[in-house]
Parts: sequence; structure tokens; C-alpha cells
Amino acid sequence: MFRDVLRAAGFDPEHTYRTQQYSGKAADGTSSDVTCRQLPSLYWEVKNVERLNLWSAFAQASSDCPDGRMPIVAHTRNHHPFLVTLKAEDFLEIVRRSDIIEEVE
Repeated sequence: MFRDVLRAAGFDPEHTYRTQQYSGKAADGTSSDVTCRQLPSLYWEVKNVERLNLWSAFAQASSDCPDGRMPIVAHTRNHHPFLVTLKAEDFLEIVRRSDIIEEVE
């Protein structure tokens, strides 16, 4: 489902997909749940559960995440939109790279 969220946001559907996992690993050797080639520095752990242990999910994402990528947990439960959890320092790095910062005089 999160793959579809990324596609609906305009990411190339041909290069945004749920990884085919085999023994817990994707084709690139990681265990990322979703791959989006336009967001290569993000590592997605996706959860769809009614009661999520967020700290455990983030620990899993962090331990599975290759060096140089940002671990992110995209999570939802029935009848709710997806939320995204990431470290504050990673969020601020994304903000710094974006165009949403306005100059203050």
C-alpha cells in the first residue's frame, strides 16, 4: 500500500515498487520493504498493524539500513493514512535540501 502512496505522489511507478524479498533480503542485498529509485538515500520499513511498537520498528529499520541511507518507518492502521517516522536529524537534513525554507530579513 505504501508503494501506491509514493506512486500517487508522482514517483515513477516503473521504479517504485515493493521489493521481492527472499530470506528477508531484497535483490540489492537489503531488506527494504519498498524501493523508490528517485529516493535512493531513503530506506523504507513499512508496517500495517493496529498496534505498532514504533521503537521496535525503528530499531529494525535502523539495524537493516545500509550505511549512508536514512531509515524511515512508514506506518498505518486500518482506516488511517500513512505516517512516517524518522530521526529528527534526518528530517532536518531533508528540510535543508528542500525548497520550503524561506529567507528571513
